[in-house]
Amino acid sequence: MIIAIANLGLYWLAIFMGDEPDSAVPVSSMVQIFGAILSYCLYQLGLKHSRNKYGIDENGQPFKDKYEED
Repeated sequence: MIIAIANLGLYWLAIFMGDEPDSAVPVSSMVQIFGAILSYCLYQLGLKHSRNKYGIDENGQPFKDKYEED
């Protein structure tokens, strides 16, 4: 993600300096940024699902017993 943001910044710097860089650079940079954010969100969703499935909190401590007595 850092490389994609740097590429985007350098692209805008090149435009500001008067060059005409390839237009595929900002498109690929935006796709990389979107992909990184999407993969992080999907990872967190899977982690949350796993925690709920096994009944543990973020530290690995159980917050409910599977066989709770009434």
